[in-house]
Amino acid sequence: MMSQIEKTTSYDDLKKITKCNVRWMRHRFILLCVSVLLNIFSIGALWTQGLNLSIDFRGGVLLEVGFKNAPETKDIRKFLIKQGIDGVVVQSFGKQEFLINVGNSSDIDANHLVTKIRDALNTQYADNISFRRTETVGPKVGDELVHTSVLAVTLSIIAMLIYIWARFELPFAMGSVVALAHDVLITLGIFAFFRIEFGLPIIAALLTIVGYSMNDTVVIYDRIRENLVKYRKALLPDIIDLSVNETFARTLVTAGTTLISLLALMIFGGSVIKPFVTAMIIGVLVGTYSSIFVASPVLLIWGVKNKFKSAVTKKSDVKKPIGIIL
Repeated sequence: MMSQIEKTTSYDDLKKITKCNVRWMRHRFILLCVSVLLNIFSIGALWTQGLNLSIDFRGGVLLEVGFKNAPETKDIRKFLIKQGIDGVVVQSFGKQEFLINVGNSSDIDANHLVTKIRDALNTQYADNISFRRTETVGPKVGDELVHTSVLAVTLSIIAMLIYIWARFELPFAMGSVVALAHDVLITLGIFAFFRIEFGLPIIAALLTIVGYSMNDTVVIYDRIRENLVKYRKALLPDIIDLSVNETFARTLVTAGTTLISLLALMIFGGSVIKPFVTAMIIGVLVGTYSSIFVASPVLLIWGVKNKFKSAVTKKSDVKKPIGIIL
């Protein structure tokens, strides 16, 4: 005998189960259009401007120096340019510390460039300067890092696809991968548009974003699968709305606490880690958004296999739908 819970067909019945009664799928078409526009914007920014690659990828030298009496950042840069050192970027962190970044895409010896910079600074600032750290990356090494980084992000997304496909079904896997690609592309587009320096720490941030977004998506997908079994006569849009509502408090708390930590790092962490923190903040916001408005609607577009005689997904199956969102 069919239980009362399996007879539930309308959203009016389903919404009594949770205190949050937002009809998320009602706005899916508008927000999917917003996502498409954001992705077009990101592709355009990457195509026209490209990423502002750090020395990790384009090659060059990086020196960390400290001063007893710190000069102005612009004065250090002007002095080095006068010495024939082009492409100098000087960043201050703390009160008396500076990072001197000189890109080098040619075959000039990096060690020779470091010696030239050190000699010039010693001549100008004498006992006022101390050298804390020196890093050199050749152009060939930078190219290898670019290829390795792209491979790492791509393989992580493919691994997620296989995992979701094995745990759920193909529509769930496709929805999660579309959401992951959406998150990574928008993050890259923002970095390209605002010319934020893109280095190896950002690759780590992207991989973290992939994991964060996937975790959020899996929580919602798991609840959708449970509700497909519980409410076998309910419509799929209603099932998705119910599942998102049931997990929304968890999503909000997770995203909120993560953002609080990231904002603290952004304010007090200094300029050196700001690109990494910026990528993480963008990823958390976009990842939370995509879990609801990208990954979930893909299930409606792709269709879910009627494995449990569960939610109705075709218009022809319901002549008088109750609570369906179209």
